[in-house]
Amino acid sequence: MLWKISIMMEYNIVELIDSPVIKKMRYYDKHLPVPTNADCKLLVLDHCLQKGVRVIPMPLDVQRNKISWMGFQNETYYPESMFRWVGETNLPELWGLVFKHFEEMQNWMTDDLKDKIYLTNNEFIERFFNRSQRYVSSDKHPFVYGIAAANPEKISYITIPKLASFVLHQSNVIEHIDALTLKQELLDPEIRRSLCMMASPYKIVEIDNYSISNSSVEKFANVLALETISESYFIEIEDDIKEYMHQNSYSNEWHGHGGSYTGTLGAGCMRYDSCQPFLDIYQDCEHCKILVMRDEDGGIVARALIWQNVNVHRRVNTINIMDRVYTLRNAYEPLMIKWAKDNGYFYKKNQSYSSAVLINPTTGKEMRGQIRIPIQWPENGYATLPYIDTYQHIYPDLGFMSNSARVKPESGSTRRFNPRSTSGYYREMRNYA
Repeated sequence: MLWKISIMMEYNIVELIDSPVIKKMRYYDKHLPVPTNADCKLLVLDHCLQKGVRVIPMPLDVQRNKISWMGFQNETYYPESMFRWVGETNLPELWGLVFKHFEEMQNWMTDDLKDKIYLTNNEFIERFFNRSQRYVSSDKHPFVYGIAAANPEKISYITIPKLASFVLHQSNVIEHIDALTLKQELLDPEIRRSLCMMASPYKIVEIDNYSISNSSVEKFANVLALETISESYFIEIEDDIKEYMHQNSYSNEWHGHGGSYTGTLGAGCMRYDSCQPFLDIYQDCEHCKILVMRDEDGGIVARALIWQNVNVHRRVNTINIMDRVYTLRNAYEPLMIKWAKDNGYFYKKNQSYSSAVLINPTTGKEMRGQIRIPIQWPENGYATLPYIDTYQHIYPDLGFMSNSARVKPESGSTRRFNPRSTSGYYREMRNYA
């Protein structure tokens, strides 16, 4: 079935042009797309005219948005398949649409890719895929992104030469295309199988000539690998915090490295036998559980403390929180975050001991409120306490632990403990009204 014609353009004005660049291309027998003037007069190379080739004009506003690079700035040229041959009236003026919507097409992407970008929760990755301006530097320039069907760990994308070839050879694939359906067609999975290139996130960034840290790209790559990883691992909530913070519960992935694996879980300071007594405060707290990610053999590859039904100062409703995620490999972190989102748990914006900013799992917005986790402080207290990452300010007389050191009693003063030692030691201070 042939493409339905939705745009018809009449070329009544033909101007033959000549220049050193064109002479060079004539020598190499190349075809050169050229920009038009404000009246959209058609500029045609004389050798192209002899072969009956007509060049689709580029609107003036598109030229101002740096589309004219295709003809002159970098002397990047394309094959005959870019042009519409005289007599092929059954083909739409696709290039007219492409040039008109080229800037918009830079930010077009499939819904499944949008989900992965959101899950990555990285402002630099978001900026890469949603830029208002892009520098187009080569014919390999990628646009119209998606998840590759053949390999979900890679990104599919379109290039101008690939689109040109598609116009010439794949005319039977699309039943209808016009200004309203162009985006829909280019994002269609069936069309993309024939049309798209495929590359890793690292290669995409390189092709685009975009400056971004390897850590951000790695985080995005880990998210893309979620489905592959999730087939071999499962996540669940456990009550026995001491058992699953101990290194004996770790996966053979860690033990196989002689206990020297450098992931944050493998380097966790509370994994030793000597630290077990420090963890009583977690074990005694009814609001505290532990989320664990196991491999097929039951070994732990990731864990995080979770806090259920805790208070946010000056707010009525309680919330659930997933604390800092510890993993044997960075690739496991996105799965834990995905679990938090799917189950309505707030989670840390940055997985570090110093960050206390939370992300709302429903809205994706940041929350910086003062968290208060209820605890029952024993009459004789705790002799030792663990190194606590986020909620390291304990107010025994007020009955909660918090991420804030600025809690004030109604009158007088109150004790505040700050457990930030790997040996179980903690400091006692006082906060005043």
